[in-house]
Amino acid sequence: MSQNTCTATPLHAANSVRTAATGSVRFNAMRQLRKLAQAFRNRINARALDKLSDRELADIGLTRIDVRMAFRSGPSVDPTTEMARRARANTRTMSI
Repeated sequence: MSQNTCTATPLHAANSVRTAATGSVRFNAMRQLRKLAQAFRNRINARALDKLSDRELADIGLTRIDVRMAFRSGPSVDPTTEMARRARANTRTMSI
């Protein structure tokens, strides 16, 4: 009676690891590209906040300085993340 055993050669195992690593690198690269594209879209959309009055900005917890400071980071950084952080901090300050 012969037994059917599956034995992987070292070359086969190395190819499997290489394929998995390549897939992981591709996945991470695609995730970074999506993140960069989202930051770019948010940057474009957040420019509309510059057109709001000081009163309207205050209604959403921001000041004109907050908006301008959020755009000081590089073009690949999402300014809405910084604006959200500043709005939360401003809300805490105003409620005290």
